[in-house]
Amino acid sequence: MPPSSQDFYICPGCGAEILVGSSGCSHCTPKVPRRRSKERATDDDFDYEAFLQEEFGTPIKPRYLAWHWWVTGVVLLACLLWQIFGR
Repeated sequence: MPPSSQDFYICPGCGAEILVGSSGCSHCTPKVPRRRSKERATDDDFDYEAFLQEEFGTPIKPRYLAWHWWVTGVVLLACLLWQIFGR
């Protein structure tokens, strides 16, 4: 089937007719050869921990829970149990 006039568009830069779906105008777009990378990165090469460290820094983690919070938790639990089963 021969291409119709609807299969082409006019390049806004130079006015040439360009086939719809092509990579662009051959007059306006510079042709740069693509280089293939020597090594292909895989998921195994990605270090997630290093990425997190670089993006977000060191996470703040508490080393321990102070003793008074343990006592507070035990007292609240005892009050809750007394309210439920004590009556």
